[in-house]
Amino acid sequence: MAPQRRTLKEYVLGPDRPPSMERFNTAVNDLADKAVAERAEDLVAPVAHIAQHEPVA
Repeated sequence: MAPQRRTLKEYVLGPDRPPSMERFNTAVNDLADKAVAERAEDLVAPVAHIAQHEPVA
């Protein structure tokens, strides 16, 4: 039953490589990068909206 246990282990816990801590760190960093990008969009969007409606002098 070893092959079935390995298959189940990989299904439940994910692959052995890269190590789980490396996968976790990558996921956290990707999420942080996404949050920074979304926050930057939130800060730029109101300025862009205002700039579209103000007359150019």
